Amino acid sequence: MSDNILEAEFETVELFGKTALFTNSRIDRDSVPEGYFVYDLRHGDSGNPVAVEPFVGANHAGTVIMTEPLKFKKADEQYRRIGRGLNFIGENVSFEEFAAEYGQEQSGPAMEMS
Repeated sequence: MSDNILEAEFETVELFGKTALFTNSRIDRDSVPEGYFVYDLRHGDSGNPVAVEPFVGANHAGTVIMTEPLKFKKADEQYRRIGRGLNFIGENVSFEEFAAEYGQEQSGPAMEMS
């Protein structure tokens, strides 16, 4: 089951130097407004996130919301290894607070529900 973006609990993170939202939950892609990009984190054997992908079925370690698309090294790749690219900032925020601070247009399916 996936959570609506407006109902999920998020924590701010830095992913590859960009501020993003992180949740342990899966996010319903249909609830995400245009202008935001959703990726899943895959965990390795240790349980720590090791890769970011457009969608993870098994070994889901969380979901991130970003204001710009990730760049993959090759056009045909569908994952990017995280390495030291993920840093938890530790601030709990709602999607609406994140959207207000980072200046994205608040329109689309999720915002119509509020």
